[in-house]
Amino acid sequence: MIKIDRKIFTKEHSYIKSSKLRFLFQKASQLCDDPFLALHLGEASSPQSLGLLGYMLSNTATVSEMLEKLCYYSHLVGKNLEFILTETKNLYNSPLVALNRYQSEIHLAAVISLIRQLSAVNIEPEYAYFQHNEIEEPEEYHRLFGKKLIFNAYENALVFSKEKLCVELQTPLYDNSWHTRTEKQILIHIGNNGISIEFIAKKLSVC
Repeated sequence: MIKIDRKIFTKEHSYIKSSKLRFLFQKASQLCDDPFLALHLGEASSPQSLGLLGYMLSNTATVSEMLEKLCYYSHLVGKNLEFILTETKNLYNSPLVALNRYQSEIHLAAVISLIRQLSAVNIEPEYAYFQHNEIEEPEEYHRLFGKKLIFNAYENALVFSKEKLCVELQTPLYDNSWHTRTEKQILIHIGNNGISIEFIAKKLSVC
């Protein structure tokens, strides 16, 4: 048993240590009678639930571009969370920093779920790597990540082929007013040099 001050849930910018978070997930899994609670919570993620980050992800052209934005703005999800997108032999590797089982499950399941929601395609990674021990009943892992699973791995990661990352995303989930279209272009190009009124106007084909 561990102690968690209930006041932490009402304080802005407060957080729970990873070791205590693991205990909460274990207890919640027992109470819900769901050994894969973290997977199911991650799978339930939606662009709308991610706020500004979800807006940016929804307004990207391809799965690859979506993952690039997710990696670049991963700090919006959590200050200790880092997504990295690397390319190796025609494959894209999207690893996470070291996490316990529940954290890796919820984040990797969320990534897969977001990809499938926004692309409307049941995309599977080529491989899925997990740092934790092998699962005795992996059916839920197979449903989400396919059957090429590697446990006790060096990192938590999803590996995608270039072909799958070229899949185009569907129509954005938000309205197409001039205000929204302008806001979309600004958000998409945050981090790029030289954003100006002229730049945005050109992207909107109004000059």
